[in-house]
This record gives sequence, C-alpha cells and structure tokens, in this order.
Amino acid sequence: MRRLLLFVAVSLVLGSVSDLARSSPHSLAGLKPCPTAVRDAGQQNPPPPPTPQRPAQAAQPARDRVRPTTGTAVIRGRVFASDSGAPLRRARVTWSSDVPATGGVSSQGPPGVMTDANGRYEIRDLPAGRYRVFARRTGYVQMDFGARRPGSYGRTLPSDSERGITIELADGQAFAGADFHLARAGVITGHILDEYGDPLISAFVGASRMDTVGGRRRSVPFAADNTDDQGEYRLSGLPPGTYYVVVSPPQQVRLSGQSSTYADVFYPGVPVRDQARPITVRAGQEVTEITFTLLPVRLARVSGSVVTSQGTVPKSASFTLARSTQIGVSQTIVYGGPAMGAGGTFALPGVAPGEYDLVVNAQTEAGTSELGTARFSVTGDDISGVMIVTGAEGRLSGTVKTDSGAALPPATAAGSAARLRVTATAVEDGSDGVLSSAAVNSDGTFVAPVRPGPRLIGLSGLPSGWGVAVVFSGERNITDLPVDVRPGVDFPAQIIVSNRLPEIAGSVIDQEGKPTWDFTVVVFPRDSSRWVPGSQLTRGERPNQRGEFRVDRLRPGDYYIVAVQGGDEVDWSEPEALERLRSASAEITLALGEKKTVQLKVGRPGT
Repeated sequence: MRRLLLFVAVSLVLGSVSDLARSSPHSLAGLKPCPTAVRDAGQQNPPPPPTPQRPAQAAQPARDRVRPTTGTAVIRGRVFASDSGAPLRRARVTWSSDVPATGGVSSQGPPGVMTDANGRYEIRDLPAGRYRVFARRTGYVQMDFGARRPGSYGRTLPSDSERGITIELADGQAFAGADFHLARAGVITGHILDEYGDPLISAFVGASRMDTVGGRRRSVPFAADNTDDQGEYRLSGLPPGTYYVVVSPPQQVRLSGQSSTYADVFYPGVPVRDQARPITVRAGQEVTEITFTLLPVRLARVSGSVVTSQGTVPKSASFTLARSTQIGVSQTIVYGGPAMGAGGTFALPGVAPGEYDLVVNAQTEAGTSELGTARFSVTGDDISGVMIVTGAEGRLSGTVKTDSGAALPPATAAGSAARLRVTATAVEDGSDGVLSSAAVNSDGTFVAPVRPGPRLIGLSGLPSGWGVAVVFSGERNITDLPVDVRPGVDFPAQIIVSNRLPEIAGSVIDQEGKPTWDFTVVVFPRDSSRWVPGSQLTRGERPNQRGEFRVDRLRPGDYYIVAVQGGDEVDWSEPEALERLRSASAEITLALGEKKTVQLKVGRPGT
C-alpha cells in the first residue's frame, strides 16, 4: 500500500509588568532599541485586506462534514492549481487551533471540509481563536495558508518557508481570503532487485532531504513505500526539491538468522549518504527508473573486553547496540549478558553493517553500577579488540518549584504516566541522556541517573500555559546552557516553572511603511553562549492575517528581536545566522508576567 528574518524601527510599550520571582537573576530593564528611526507605537497601521467582517449566511457546501455549533466565526476561501489557475474540486481543507476542542485530532483525524466544484470551501461555527489552515489534494502538495512554499504535510517541524500564517478571529468574524494555489506533486519511481536481478518484494524505500529541524541539520523523510511483487515502488506527493532515495531490506530477511543479510543502500547502490547521487524533482515531475540492487553482506562479530573504573572485571554486564538506520529509524539490539571470560572479554554476534553506539551497563563486585560507551562502524568484517572502561553514571538531583511557591501543576499525561519528568538533552543529537525514570516526586524533588556529557537540563509533562522559567545550579543560571554532567558526580539543579511566562506582540511594516504579513519574527538570546541547537530561547513566529505577531511563553531574560524579510531563507537556528541578524536587531528584556508591544520594519539580514 502506498505511504506515503534589518533595519528595525522601534518603540516599545510596556504592558502589565510584575516583578520577577526572587530566584530569577533578571531585573526589570527597559528596552534598548537599535539606533534607528522611531515610530510611535500608538500609531496603528491599517490592516491589509482582507478585513474580517460579519459572516453572511451562506450555505455550507454539501460535502462539508457537519460539525457541532461551537462559535460563530467563519473562514472561507478557494483552492486553485498553481500551474493552470483552475479551481480544484474535492480538495481537503483542514485546520488546527489553540482551541483544543476545535483543533484537536479525534479518532476520525483532524477536522476538515471538502471544496465544491468551483474550488470553494467554508469552515463555519468556529469559536474565537487562532487558526492555521491547510489544503491538499491527490496529486498536489499540501500547503499551509500564507506559506512561501509547499511541503509541510506530515512534518512536525516544517521549515520557515513552509510554515503558514495564523488566522485570528473573534466570535462572529469572518475571514474570506484564505485561498490556496497548490503545486503539483512530484514522483520518484523505480525497482529494487536482489543480487540475482530478481524483484525484491516488501523492501522499504524512502525519499528524504537534508533540512534543519529543531536547530539540527538532519535527514527529513518526505515519502515512503514498500516494493510490490514486481519489486516496484512509487514515492509520491513530493514537493519540488532534491532528494536522496534509500532502500532497507524486508524485515524477514534481516531476521533470517543466516550469516549474511542485506544492508541499507542509497541510490545508485552506495552504503552512505555522502556517496549517494541526489535526485532533483521539479513540480509535477515524475522521475522514473531509479532502480538499484541490494547485495548481501556478511554479519559481523564484535568482540573486546570490559574493565571497571577500578581496573577490575565486572561482576556482570549488559550490552546495548544502537544505531539510526539510513531510513531514519532507530534500531536497538540488547544482549542480556553474554558470558565474559578472563579479563572481562565479550563477543556480540550477528551485527549488520552500520554506525553503532555500544552502551555497556556493568555491575561491580561492590554492587555499584557503572556505564561505558564506544562508537564504531561495522562494514561486514569482524571487529575485535574493543576496549571499554566503565565509569560511574552522572546524576541529576534537585527540585522543581513554581515561581509563586504554589503547588506544582498536574502533568499532562494520564494514568501512571501522569508525572513531570526531568530531561537531559544531548547538544549533539538531541537525544535524552536520562538512563531510567526521572519522574518528579510529589514534593518536587527528583534524582535521575544520566549519561555523562554536555546536556541541556529541562522538564517535560507540563500542562498548557505552563513552562520552564529558569534553571539554576547553585547560583548559576544554566537555562538552555549546556552543562557538563560528569561520571560519578552529582549535578544539582533547581527548575523554576511558571504560568506567567513573558510575551512579545506587535506588528511589522515593509520598507514602504505598509503593513505586511510576509515576514518571520525571530527572538533570540543576547548571550551567544546560549545559541545552541535545540534551545528554547530562540524562537521564530509567523504573523496573523493582519500582520500582527505574538511570541508567547518566552523565558525571562535579555533578548534580540528582529523581523526577517519574507523569502530570505535564513536558518536562524545556526549561530552564524544569528550573528548576521544581531546588528540589525532591537534589544529587549523580559521578566515574568511582562507583555511588551513592539513595531518592526523588515529588511534583509546583514552579510
């Protein structure tokens, strides 16, 4: 089955301001705008058309799914083909919202309506709120309303140019200009053969391209399929771009128990992405005969020895081999405890080719637990002489408190999982280094064993409206700052959470002084040591239909704020990009409970 960014002109108006919690190091400082022309923030620019109006009593298209009446706001628009301009009938229009009952995904999928014969749609009975609207149709690429390019379908973190704008409605308002121009989707087809030239059935084939997700450059999957009885696959729904095609053998072949297996292969038949041939797909293009062969490779045996930090042989040990496959799927092999000979020797059989992280959990004769790791590449040949010296685990301990001193909020999860949990994110790859349960106790205390290394300390499970305000280690503010968790050392941390996190709102004008919605507002810390991948201090937000933006749930601190010109592909998660933005940015300081208003003028980032 087919599967699928300056010149900144600013005056700031302080909103309601409250003192920062005593535990925070940030003071209530005023705004320091960059030297540039100043506008009165009280001057209101007229919103760009279309302007929300009271909804007319138009009939709902017959094909629209009937929904319970929960409000009186309306969104209307049309869906067209971008190449011909023809209206598209039976295009599916869906939406998400900050109103949980409206934007939530039910067992029937996200809410949606279908366009009529003229490509028109209408979403009725909406409560007041902020909405994002999406359109897609078979043979076309999904697009967010207001996005600069298509391709967000199935993407939890779409790129800046793929992100649309929000439609913000009061009760009884209508927005009648949510039109879409969908690009035709591209396709990659071909066959997968075995070493004899026969079709390989049920092989997994995927198309991915390199993109920045969560501040990290990584391979992002866009389409996938399994080969049929003729070894044929079809990767459809592709937005224009450059892709890498990779095939992974059928699962039953991997688990055959024989001394050889098939390895993941990139087109045109190479083992790693750096050697692969990229495939360029234009809008609506079908690229055919991307065919290649899978060859069997030998399963390897990995052997070596384990020694504890005291130079002794472990009493026992467990071994975990983990790798991320070429298709973006993590695979883990756990060896429960192979017999260790003299000197703590071990042997791990049946290891397929790939890049591996070996994690050894050892028990010493004294009954303490130690951890050791090794990284190596398997190509089919046996690997011997792997020496692993274990050391004590790192440990996080401390408390989670609210800024007000009140009780902690309940976690979002239900049942036995309803616990706040401490996280220790690796800067390099975003993985969580917590080795076992890191649940926060009812009194706010926690103790968590952690894999040593650079970590960002955080918290998961907070309900809507709550967030981490600041993280301390002693008197040091380590909020979104990598800290070194060392083996055998207890790292103290205090996590302060709040439901009064700061907010910045405002509007943006273009170089001619006209309101615009073609921009992204980027907020990032003034402390460049916090320009790290995965930091929650760096945020990018698109506006609503009136060119107004809001960046909420920020952490207290000193920031830069800048509006990025639409069409500038700025990867604002990269330190080099933030450095270019800094000279054109305004400075702003935020404390708990503050809401500040700014007006920005867009321009291009410095070079």
